[in-house]
Amino acid sequence: MIVKVKEPQQDEFSMIKENQIIFTFLHFAADEKLTRSFIDTGAIGVAFETVERDGRLPILAPMSEIAGRMSIQEGAKYLEAPQGGRGVLLGGLPGVSSADVVIIGAGVVGY
Repeated sequence: MIVKVKEPQQDEFSMIKENQIIFTFLHFAADEKLTRSFIDTGAIGVAFETVERDGRLPILAPMSEIAGRMSIQEGAKYLEAPQGGRGVLLGGLPGVSSADVVIIGAGVVGY
């Protein structure tokens, strides 16, 4: 059994052998090329993001929390002028209004 965190990368597929078990994030829904390449290996994949226990996703949940918290920081970064943004500061400054933000979704970010 091979356990990793990051989904297999293109240069790793030649190392994956038939009947090996790969336990990792697979993200097949997001990448058709990854999906087809993995199928071609003949390996058995167990995706972290699909493991359920008591109706919950115990491996995916903490990763989603990190991603949700980071999304605000990343969004703020891309509003900065040096990153090509409009030079907006999320929190504003004295005499400068804070940014208007719309959260779409009810996950960690929305919470």
